[in-house]
Amino acid sequence: MQTEEQFTQKLDSMLPQVNSAIRTEAIRLFKSGAVDPASHHDNYVLPKICLIMALDNTAIQYMPTSPSDKRDLANLKHF
Repeated sequence: MQTEEQFTQKLDSMLPQVNSAIRTEAIRLFKSGAVDPASHHDNYVLPKICLIMALDNTAIQYMPTSPSDKRDLANLKHF
């Protein structure tokens, strides 16, 4: 059984790596040529587009593999 404190410690230890991976992926996507920065205003729309795709791409690295973990993930989507 994992306590909330143990959970929080593990989460906090992963966040810097996740943040770095998401930032790196978002910049890679921006530079990929798949989007035209000139067609976007100087606002948050283009960073949001790249961020959401970077989150999606990065999430794959953290996907659970066991059936019970996948059930937990599916259940959490309801909250």
